[in-house]
Amino acid sequence: MADALRLPLDGAFLVVAAETELGCDPLPRAESALAVLDVRSVWRLEADFSLGVLSLPDRSRADAVVHLLNRHATGRIGASPIFVELRQAAWALRLARLAMGNHPGGASVEQFRDSPLGMLVAAAPHAALEIARAVLGDLLELPPDDRDLLLRTFDAWVEAGGSANAAGAALFCHPNTVRYRLRRIETATGRALSNPADVAELVTAARAWSHLPHLACGDSPHR
Repeated sequence: MADALRLPLDGAFLVVAAETELGCDPLPRAESALAVLDVRSVWRLEADFSLGVLSLPDRSRADAVVHLLNRHATGRIGASPIFVELRQAAWALRLARLAMGNHPGGASVEQFRDSPLGMLVAAAPHAALEIARAVLGDLLELPPDDRDLLLRTFDAWVEAGGSANAAGAALFCHPNTVRYRLRRIETATGRALSNPADVAELVTAARAWSHLPHLACGDSPHR
């Protein structure tokens, strides 16, 4: 991370880890394109990934940066949350690599979610995954597409403040479909969504599963 010393020591920063193949640059011309957004960056090409540390004028530029990286991506890219002190770059690299490792595939950016719970999960990834396996239980034994659909529905329901109507609108399905999927989650995990403690456990487990690289029955070894 020594190259990062060419950047200001404070501000808004983002670390990017981009998967490489045969030493080819996975983000060609990204540095010059970022400069147009007034975003300074330093890059280093490693054996299996390209590392970038980006200095943004302020946090409001983050969405534009991710959009630009998506346009230039030729493979899987992981991005850290925004951080404000350059000395946190090593920590941010860890999160960027976790995001890249759990990327669903394709040429795009997967950004580690910027939340206290996400940071807690990242602080102890092995323990977090063990907790996820214990809490999600039989849900993880379902075929991957079915399992992921239920987890996406649960995440949408949580983001919608527990509203099946709002979650259904976000997922383009009927609220009763959301309720049916939530009942399947309750059956598979033995948790009740009417119990706040059970909901807290499920949210933690689902975030750990979505944030961290893992291998479950039916998953490809690259997931």
